[in-house]
Amino acid sequence: MGDSQPPQPSTSAEGAAAAPNRANAIPWVIAAVGLVVVVVLVAMFLSGGTKAHTLTGTVALVAPGDITGSGTSCKGKNEFSDFGPGLVVTVFDGSGEVIGKGKATNQSESDAPDDGTTAVRCVIEFRAEVDDAASYRVDVGKLATQSFDRSDLEADDWHVVLNLG
Repeated sequence: MGDSQPPQPSTSAEGAAAAPNRANAIPWVIAAVGLVVVVVLVAMFLSGGTKAHTLTGTVALVAPGDITGSGTSCKGKNEFSDFGPGLVVTVFDGSGEVIGKGKATNQSESDAPDDGTTAVRCVIEFRAEVDDAASYRVDVGKLATQSFDRSDLEADDWHVVLNLG
C-alpha cells in the first residue's frame, strides 16, 4: 500500500468562501425578527386590537310591576327578567358591525316606596370599550336599542342614559 496521509483542511480561498460566516448572519436574523414584530403590531392595529373610547352608561328600568327586590339587589322580572348584572350591552357602528361589548356590572340604585315594598325604579351601570365610528347603536340585551351620533357622545363625555319600561 502506499503512503497514505490523512486529508488536510483546505486553506484555499475556495474553502474559506464555503465556510459559513456566522457574524454576517446575525444582522439578518435581527432584521427578520424585527420585521415579524412590526407585521404583528400592524395586524393588531388594523384588526381593532385597541379600542378608541370607553363608553359608560346607566340603564333605568321604570316599571313597578316588573321589578323584584330593592336597593342594590333589584332586578327585572316578567318581560325584563334578564335586566340586572351580567346583562350584555353590544355597540354597533352605523353599518351594523359590532365595535364593542360590555356587561352590566352592578345596580347603582333603586327607588322603593315608603312602605318597604318592591322598587319602582332599578338602575344598572355598564362599560364597553368601543372603536371609532361616526354613529353608534347601543343594544341593551334584547330589551332596548338606542342610536347616538359621535358628537353627542363626545359632548356627554362618552356616557349614555337609557330608560326602559
